[in-house]
Amino acid sequence: MKNPVASSPESIAAGRRLYGRWCTNCHGPSGKGDGPGASSGAQPADLSDAMWDYGSSDGDIFLAVREGTSTDMGSYKDRLSDTDIWNVVVFVRTLGAAGK
Repeated sequence: MKNPVASSPESIAAGRRLYGRWCTNCHGPSGKGDGPGASSGAQPADLSDAMWDYGSSDGDIFLAVREGTSTDMGSYKDRLSDTDIWNVVVFVRTLGAAGK
């Protein structure tokens, strides 16, 4: 699945805002899986390292966010539009080694 949202300052900023609202609690502000909600269940994925637990392509990341990965990370398809999820993917790519 190809990301229809090009990486740009605008898409990164939109993704950053959405990440801050929906993802930071578990994944932490820099994506290390160390947010305050991280201790309530399974360890959230570290989005800043080179290993991606649920696939490394933009499409894999999109599906993990849209469909969820486990009972600890549920689906966001009823909370975020597809475009919003793609913007989150664009932002997540800026967090670390896996996006470089």
